[in-house]
Amino acid sequence: MVLAPSLLERLREIEAAVRRGLGRVGLDAMLRTPEARAVADDAVAGPQLERLLHHASRRDLDKAEPRDRAQPDAPKGPDEHLIDRIRTLHPDGLPICLTMRYDSASGYDASHIDFLGAGDYLARLGKGTSGRKELASLLTRGDRAGYTTFAEKRGLKVGFDAARHGAAKATLNNNSEIPRWADVMAKSLNAVGVTRRGALGLGLATEMGAKNAIVDQTVGIAELVRGLTRRFPRPGPKGEAADALVWRVKRLSLHTHGYGGDHLQSERRNGRDGAIGVEDTAELAAGLAPVASAALAVSLYACSTAGKGEGGSESFAGALQEALVDAGVESAHVMGHVGAGHTVTNDGSRFFAQGTGSSGTAQVSAVVGPRSVFDAEFVAAELARAERDLAGEAGRLTIAQRARLTAKGGPLAREPGNRARTRGLGVVTAMHQFFFREATALMPTTPVADSKALTAAIRAQVQAAWRTRGYAESVPALLEPHRGRLGTARAPREVDPR
Repeated sequence: MVLAPSLLERLREIEAAVRRGLGRVGLDAMLRTPEARAVADDAVAGPQLERLLHHASRRDLDKAEPRDRAQPDAPKGPDEHLIDRIRTLHPDGLPICLTMRYDSASGYDASHIDFLGAGDYLARLGKGTSGRKELASLLTRGDRAGYTTFAEKRGLKVGFDAARHGAAKATLNNNSEIPRWADVMAKSLNAVGVTRRGALGLGLATEMGAKNAIVDQTVGIAELVRGLTRRFPRPGPKGEAADALVWRVKRLSLHTHGYGGDHLQSERRNGRDGAIGVEDTAELAAGLAPVASAALAVSLYACSTAGKGEGGSESFAGALQEALVDAGVESAHVMGHVGAGHTVTNDGSRFFAQGTGSSGTAQVSAVVGPRSVFDAEFVAAELARAERDLAGEAGRLTIAQRARLTAKGGPLAREPGNRARTRGLGVVTAMHQFFFREATALMPTTPVADSKALTAAIRAQVQAAWRTRGYAESVPALLEPHRGRLGTARAPREVDPR
């Protein structure tokens, strides 16, 4: 017998509630609804529900019982506080960050083998990836003799032990950098996620690493939020309509490895053995579509996922954008990295959106980076704005102060510093990080004519968001330590007239 979709959906809600620790009191309230009674009476779903109730905790995470919450002055429990926060922060959809978390380096990734030496080391490996793959295989197997032959053939002067140590260290660092930056971005976005124990919260990067984890975790988080909106309905005649947007996924960030431009790692297994490819994007999109908002933005913080084919035509990112549209996510847009680089601060980012072709489904792509969005004129204006803010009531900096602050590494330097750092940033560095964090979410949600129009739209929206929001979020805090050293008082808050 096949379980009806409506009963399956309700059963999944109850299962999610049990997994996050909801006890008998909360479950009793859930089971009083006609939908839950239909689950209990169903020949297929009824026994499954009995098993779930058997495993339910005898205590509630929410200390306030339903009858207490019905009283006007009853204190709110943690679940009710959480859904209130989610409604306030994300009224039009959820941001979700998923990341791989590696316990150790298992083998040496051929896609990231370009850190073993300097100079012409990579050139000696030959064009394409065959040389890297062979090198990674030799290092993983510990084949000293094979490596010696390989190195002599290509004129490499790095010994086996040095090469293996360098690859191991770099692979381990790379594997730790992915979840570290996922955590940073999850906090900055107030991403909705779950802990390893299944507790729902804000500012969390959720772990992936098993088959189908992208769909399972994304749908699971959305259903948990949806369950909270039903347990604690928003008051007023328009409350239900407003909550229909809250639990939808508006932003999905995936922090993992990419391979060859057409594969994305989704399991904690070495290399392509744990990856999904272009051929899997239709299934992935179909799984995400039921919980996606119409303008779902997917950010693939994974190497080379937008780099295969002319304009990314054969890439994983491009295929995923088309698959999402085919699955009913009409204004889906996807970002992926063109080549290998840092997990987040990779300048080669290609964006895919809907075009205005004759069929209405033509795909448009454009490579957009922070330097093309924040051009020299814009940077100069924002640095002048920061200088006025830093000078405070004095009105202007002295020549010596300006020289020190605008020097390389200073807060007013015209070039970004190390964008992988999270402290001690300069203004331009903060602008670049804002681009990497926000550009996908600020893409146009209506079809564009061509790549130039897409680039212009991203540029205009990111610049506007920086002026109105990004500057206030980033710059005052990074200028404060320098203001203390200069002895300048804070000037009244400046409102950007643009």
